Amino acid sequence: MNSPSTGLDTALAEGGDLLWVVDQRVTRPGPTPPPRKLHLIYRFHISPDVCAILAEQELDELPDGSHEVGVIEWINYRKTAELPIFPSIGPALSRSHPPPCRRQQRRTERRHRRELQPGSDH
Repeated sequence: MNSPSTGLDTALAEGGDLLWVVDQRVTRPGPTPPPRKLHLIYRFHISPDVCAILAEQELDELPDGSHEVGVIEWINYRKTAELPIFPSIGPALSRSHPPPCRRQQRRTERRHRRELQPGSDH
């Protein structure tokens, strides 16, 4: 199992496009003013080799100082529509276009398949 502290080295991933900025005010009971939260949503293409070295667990600190282990599941962005993601960006993310590097890779793969077909002039 991977170390809980293994985060994404963005130099190993492709993309890093800022897709959305979610500006949010959270209401809380009591006299304190609602905090403003800005969520910056980036998308990276992570190859299977890079995904293999990413964390599979996260440790959430509890009030008593102990830790609760949470499982991290790396999934394709198209599967996010039904997930309880906060902020609620799953449906929009699942409908977004693939990152440019993935679109180019698919075009290149299709071109190579056509070139390898019998009867091709290439």
